[in-house]
This record gives sequence, structure tokens and C-alpha cells, in this order.
Amino acid sequence: MAAFLQLSRPVLVSLATALETGRLHPPFTISIIKTYVPEILSGGIVEELNRLNAMGATSDHIAYTLRLLAAERSASQEVHDRVELVWTGQEVVGSQSRDTSVVVRELFSTAKSSILISSFAVDTGKKAQALFGVLASRMDANLELNVRMFLNVKRSHNRK
Repeated sequence: MAAFLQLSRPVLVSLATALETGRLHPPFTISIIKTYVPEILSGGIVEELNRLNAMGATSDHIAYTLRLLAAERSASQEVHDRVELVWTGQEVVGSQSRDTSVVVRELFSTAKSSILISSFAVDTGKKAQALFGVLASRMDANLELNVRMFLNVKRSHNRK
């Protein structure tokens, strides 16, 4: 089964289609499989396909399983695409960073269900108003929006 995990979603779909149409059928051989999968992976895929066939799985069963794995990959990618990493600091040659305040305002204005903020330093004054004003407006517009903040509260030394 591990061999299938190394295949991309398009290759999984291609294999499933070949199995469904009869272009690919048992006994599975490297010479035929390598037209569908990268040659370096063909040996492992042949082993898995022949193992499944020996267990009684038909080409339709295997195709269904491959399509299921491909669908899971798509769903997983959609979840992955919803997360955006933003960092601050010095620009590094070749990095594709964006201005943090722009990204944060954009995220605040489009949030639908929750926002989690974790920061050691938080601006004050006009800068904070510009940034958190967007969040306050979004919270007013969407009462279901859950906002949690984990912030460092700076205190003078020995102050309780």
C-alpha cells in the first residue's frame, strides 16, 4: 500500500482509468506499468497491484480504491491551501514575504469562523487602531466569529 502513497493525484487517476477501461489488467508487469507511473516507482506499484489481485481484488476494486485515494489527496490539499504562513523580519533574497500589516488586515477582513493571534509584541496607538480596527469591525459584522489572542503583556520589573 505504501507504494500508492508515493503517487501524485493525476497518476492515481490515470491508473484508475486504465484499470476501468481494461487497458491495464492482471497480470501486472513493469513494462506496462511504467507507461502510467514514474519508472522508479513501477516495481513497487506492480508488487502492490499483483498483491491486491492475489487477494481477490478486481480491477474495478483497485480503480475504486485509487480514485478514493486521489479524492482524499484533493480534500487534503484544499485544507492545506486555507492556511497562510506570514512572517516578519529582514527581507531575504529570494523570499516571497508580504507586508505583515497588509496580510493581517486581509485575513481579519475575510475570516469566517475563527481567528487565533499569537504575538510577543503588539503595536499601540494609530498603528494598532489601523490593524485591530479591521478586526473589531469584522467581529461586529459576524457575531459567530471566535477570536482568541495570546499576547505578551509587558510589565515593569518587579511590578505585580
